Amino acid sequence: MKLTCREKRGYHFESATWDERKFIALNESIKELAGTFSQFHIGLLQKGKLINNPGAKIW
Repeated sequence: MKLTCREKRGYHFESATWDERKFIALNESIKELAGTFSQFHIGLLQKGKLINNPGAKIW
């Protein structure tokens, strides 16, 4: 199911059929994106570039 939103018209739903291969490809791309984001986040933590860094002492 595809959800699109337009400011003037509200929500619109479109039905779509997905086979197993499409779901597997989607799952793999989400896992890859999550891994990339984790590496980016860890890099920022190591450089001390994050606001509200949980590893930094604030007291």
